[in-house]
Amino acid sequence: MAKNEKPNGWKDYSDVLNAAKNNTLGRLFLFTGDEQYLVSNTLRKLRSLYVEKSASDIDCYVSDRSSNGISFDEFESLVLTPPFMSQRRITILKQTGLWSNRAPDTPEAQKKMKQVLGNIPEFALVIFVEDKVDKRKKALLDAVTSNGEVVLMDKQDDAMLSRWIQSTMKNNRLEIEQSAVTSLIERSEHAMLTIENEVEKIMLYCKGTNTVRVNLALIDELCVPDVSATIFQMTDAIGNKRPDQALFLMNQLISLKEPVTKIRFMLARHIRQLICAKELGSKDVIASRLKVHPFVARNLVTQADHFSMKQLERMYKLTFKSDVAVKSGKMEERMALEVLLVAAGQM
Repeated sequence: MAKNEKPNGWKDYSDVLNAAKNNTLGRLFLFTGDEQYLVSNTLRKLRSLYVEKSASDIDCYVSDRSSNGISFDEFESLVLTPPFMSQRRITILKQTGLWSNRAPDTPEAQKKMKQVLGNIPEFALVIFVEDKVDKRKKALLDAVTSNGEVVLMDKQDDAMLSRWIQSTMKNNRLEIEQSAVTSLIERSEHAMLTIENEVEKIMLYCKGTNTVRVNLALIDELCVPDVSATIFQMTDAIGNKRPDQALFLMNQLISLKEPVTKIRFMLARHIRQLICAKELGSKDVIASRLKVHPFVARNLVTQADHFSMKQLERMYKLTFKSDVAVKSGKMEERMALEVLLVAAGQM
């Protein structure tokens, strides 16, 4: 999985933490992105660095403004309040909508916003946390970048997540096989909070059983279902003209409470990846182009060899027709998936 490309000038969480560590952290930040774990973890570390524990309620103000937004006058009042006991006073404002649905839309309001954001005192650390940032509102983003930083807290790629898991295991005197790491990332859908919870579960199990090496079998036993691996097996069943086996695997996933919509999406994505693998051929090129781990790229090459390009294209067209049938109301989701698997298995 690839991280979203950062717009020019935007930072990521490591830039913020490095600046804090080097005592060069600025006064104004706008956090946005899909990875809430990084947002929460970065905020927690900044609070521990700059706010005294005994004065946390006074010197760190946190407010969710998703329902009522914030006025410029109130904002000025908040940021001009000096810290009581801490190095800096932190103001964290969540979902103000200032960079989306509540953005100031007149030149006068935009000018006022720039003035307010440009007059944050040295003792203050102001952090906006926004799920939605409209990149088309360039003047409003410039108001932040002129006085601070926009920070993209997005899903991390396989390489970073792999290093994170292996480092955590190593710090707890555990070894983990690469196949287990890859599977853990895929079954957690690259969500760092889910990965952290699964790793904690694994470590507790290993401690209680004196296990020192984590393999794929242990991951299968302890962790959330691996939908990606099952999709691989489902595709193998289709290639072997065993639609009955593909339907069995589908029912297994549904019995584990996996949404049918998700199964259809992942099957379509997997077939698209197989088409790319068929075209590219080399696992190294596939890993680079598709931004997947070499372990996954190798499996894609192996499975793609069992299909002709014509077969893969037909299968992909079937996923498209299935999607249209569901969205147009012509077919119920589960029935559409069943029809797709049977048709693909009979090609």
